[in-house]
Amino acid sequence: MSFQIPIMFGILAGIATILAGAVEFAPWPIFVGWAVYLVAGAKSSLLSKEVAALIGGVILGYVTFAVLPSATGIVGATFALPVVVAVAVFLMVAAGRVQMLSLAPALVIAYATYLAYVLGSFGGAATTPVNAIMPFFILNVVGFAFGYVSVFLQTKLSSGK
Repeated sequence: MSFQIPIMFGILAGIATILAGAVEFAPWPIFVGWAVYLVAGAKSSLLSKEVAALIGGVILGYVTFAVLPSATGIVGATFALPVVVAVAVFLMVAAGRVQMLSLAPALVIAYATYLAYVLGSFGGAATTPVNAIMPFFILNVVGFAFGYVSVFLQTKLSSGK
């Protein structure tokens, strides 16, 4: 039994963590992007759909934060977030019928992790829905790159070349 591939993944994970720490951001959005790349089929040809899903998820996440105060005024504090999230998930799954957004699970993952990034203040104490957009987006795209590199290296290690 060879451990080359698990070792390679472990080394890449360590590099991702060091990279995120160097720019003072949480590393997990990199891992989320990496996982989305792998789960979506690990094909560079799907990268445009993955990026579209990431953009769509972040936009809907931002809209969630923007409409939450109004929703609270309409349905009350207890039900505002569940109602807004239900509408957002409905929109994401419906958007999956559009070819460019056909990776609906990736849309939902981007949406949920963007909400978590903002609510958890993973960009620092001053994290807002606006200033979280670019770091979150960039970290996820870096994750897509880690996914590509890991598949490339796994193929090389598996073939022995």
